[in-house]
Amino acid sequence: IEVLNLGESSCLSIGAAALDHPLTHQPGWVSGSIGYHGDDGCMFNASGMGCSYGPSWKYGDVIGLGARPYEDDVIPGSEVQIFFTKNGYELGHTTVKVPPSGFFPTVGLHSKGEKLKVNLDVKQSNTCDKIKMKWRTLIGVQLQYSCAKEV
Repeated sequence: IEVLNLGESSCLSIGAAALDHPLTHQPGWVSGSIGYHGDDGCMFNASGMGCSYGPSWKYGDVIGLGARPYEDDVIPGSEVQIFFTKNGYELGHTTVKVPPSGFFPTVGLHSKGEKLKVNLDVKQSNTCDKIKMKWRTLIGVQLQYSCAKEV
């Protein structure tokens, strides 16, 4: 994703979440999800308590999400390494179990005026990755959104 506007409170996030992830929660706040949050740079892993992970985000930053499976077949219950990048550099990784529905790329916006540009083109992401890491598919892609008129 590319940060286009931080909005009123800079509560933007990116992560991976199960299919039934509540749309009212940021990635990482509930079971079956993990997220990197732009306001404080914390990683949240199935909990409302984050841990220090990376820098906070600013306008123009490009934030990425990737997964490295331990085995060739990624199935629910198997473990994968999830990692995030900021402006092409990997920030570190953590190991998580794939939820029963699989993982889906997820973004969170929390306050008025926040705007992101989302890129789901894995091939393009590969060419932009400065550290040349091989990106893996996370068991499907689903895009859920709601639109509200900005006042």
